[in-house]
This record gives sequence, structure tokens and C-alpha cells, in this order.
Amino acid sequence: MESTRRSTVIDSREVVVVETPDVLGTSLVPEIRAREALRSLQLCGPGPHAFLLVVQASGSKPGVDHDIMNAILTTINTFGAETAGFIIPVLIQPDHRDELPNPDFNYMAVREFLRLRIEENTTPKELKKIRRQVMELVMEVESQIEGHFMCFNP
Repeated sequence: MESTRRSTVIDSREVVVVETPDVLGTSLVPEIRAREALRSLQLCGPGPHAFLLVVQASGSKPGVDHDIMNAILTTINTFGAETAGFIIPVLIQPDHRDELPNPDFNYMAVREFLRLRIEENTTPKELKKIRRQVMELVMEVESQIEGHFMCFNP
């Protein structure tokens, strides 16, 4: 799997998300991890940038014990010290663990599961809540960027 780029417009502003395949995890050999880290930076384009670090919450599956601080430090070590102020950690823990399409709980499976749940089972009120949460996240990214005299540009 390679890094992919997706974009959308939220409140007249383009928001680009670059998904990386476990670039901070242990499933990739160092050479592929380095290549994907570089590719993800190439897909970003001009800034400003922030890192939305999505990590499975400890205890969300038996045997899962992810350390968010370790993930943040790995991000800094991978992309450079100047990224430290531009990392926003997000812990995920699905409500319906037993319904996940992939028992290995990989990110693609979670994303597909959540997309299907949103499209098929979401009431207008729930969609409004999800949109509000996305906007709050975008505002958090903006406040992180505005709070610095310089922004991280790869």
C-alpha cells in the first residue's frame, strides 16, 4: 500500500489529507518506511501543514497497547524536530469492535467500517454532530498553525 492524497473543501478552504500506510508502525521494513515518509511529504504540496496522528487507543482490542507519546516521538524522529508543534494526536476506539470487517483492526478496515456506518446508519442529527466534530478538528489544526510564527513546510 502506498501513501494516498485526498482533498475536500471545508468552509471555502481546501483541506488535504495524506494517508500513510503504517509509516510509524512496525509492519514496514525501514527502506519502505523511509520511502513512504518521503512520498507522503511529496504529496502534501505547499503548506501550512499539521500532522493528524491517528492511533488506536490502548485497550481497544485485546493485546493492543499503543503509546501515544511513542507515536509522537516517532513522528518527530521521522519528519524532523520542526514538526513537534504541529502534531495533533487522535485516539480511535470503535464502538462496535466485533463488527469490524478485518479482525486485525487495520486503519483501512476501520475507515471503511466507519464510512459504511455513516452512510447507512446515520441520522441527520448524527451527521450534524460528525460534521461539527470535523470542523472542531479543522479549527484545532488552524489554531495550532496560527499559534506559531512559522509553519512546518516540508
